[in-house]
Amino acid sequence: MKKISIKAALLFIAMGLNYNAFSQGGPKWGLNGNSVGTSDFLGATNNAPLIFVTNGSEAARVLGNGNIGIGTTTPTEKLEVNGNIRAMGNLFANSVNVTGPAFLGDVTANRVITFRIIAPNDEIHFGDSSVVISTANNTVYASGVSTNGNNGLGLGSASAIGKAQGSVAIGFVNQTDASFSTAIGSFLQTGSSSFGSVVIGRGISFGQRLTNNISNSLCIGFNSDVPTFFVGPSGGIGQTGNVGIGTTSPGAKLTVNAATSAGIQTILSGNNADLTKAFTVTNTFTNKENFTVFGDGRVAIGAPLSLPAGYKLYVTGGILTERCRVAVDGTSDWADYVFNTNYKLMSLEDLETYVRKYKHLPGVPSAKEVVSQGVDVTKMFAILLEKIEENSLYIIELKKENETLKKEIEKTK
Repeated sequence: MKKISIKAALLFIAMGLNYNAFSQGGPKWGLNGNSVGTSDFLGATNNAPLIFVTNGSEAARVLGNGNIGIGTTTPTEKLEVNGNIRAMGNLFANSVNVTGPAFLGDVTANRVITFRIIAPNDEIHFGDSSVVISTANNTVYASGVSTNGNNGLGLGSASAIGKAQGSVAIGFVNQTDASFSTAIGSFLQTGSSSFGSVVIGRGISFGQRLTNNISNSLCIGFNSDVPTFFVGPSGGIGQTGNVGIGTTSPGAKLTVNAATSAGIQTILSGNNADLTKAFTVTNTFTNKENFTVFGDGRVAIGAPLSLPAGYKLYVTGGILTERCRVAVDGTSDWADYVFNTNYKLMSLEDLETYVRKYKHLPGVPSAKEVVSQGVDVTKMFAILLEKIEENSLYIIELKKENETLKKEIEKTK
């Protein structure tokens, strides 16, 4: 099929003869111009097509419904061209249907964009199909290697380069060197061996990018070349990966590398902040909270049924420790006052009466009180020390009495 310029074809139509010029005896059409009235026209008054022939072959025709065909005898649109079209200026159209490749740009300077629409998926293929827009699926994807050797997709800027197969770089100065990896933001990169990795955020500069070098993982960070947040790869179906804050090698489900800043901070607000659980560790098998920190600083260990008022730590099941240090607020909380000269020591007779009646030493809580209220360790230590010091005074007093008795016995000899 010969190429024909649209301008040439339309000019040829415009230079045609009116109906009378084709009739026998009608006026002839002047080659140097004609004076045409406002009611004169070129064409047919019936439904027959108007056909234009050059060099003995049909070049174009206008159907009775107004459709114009160039290179075709059955145009289905207002203008249908079977062949190549070159538009050196602007081309304006509400819709364009192209069955073959279409070229945009300067063909003579080899600066063109080639695209084609392919059925049945309604896909627009650019270049050698390296970039595809699927209108059926509303997707944009890379389908081949570009002229620069890139096999992925870059969006947002010319510096967003998707190099590896199935990779996507979105933003500014991003590069995806690993297959099926993604970079979203600016100054980002995925390492060549980090298959399926994702990096989000912002690096520092072209030479100091935030880079993910670990396959099947996620890195998030801003204004740094190392991530703040990291999600590691899982073991497969039904498995979950470890999460790291400040580290890309978490050794547990959550690892926090605090460096010089606070590790984990929970901020509670509202009228019930003191009663709100700031942190809990729950055993899903027993459905019990084995460790709980409340907003007012209280800590419960071992899933107690209730927390007695006035205590910061409650432990169910006991505490085993190699060392324990207990401090007191002041000297008055310790029992050295027993040795003051004005201390009033209970007589042994009164002590005997008290013990027989109450079944425990004076000042010492009873067994019933301990069961219902527990024991304040600091106070109990002070009470026990008080009793030890009182016993020391009793022993000293008894020794004095014993010495007196010895002297009186010696006198009787």
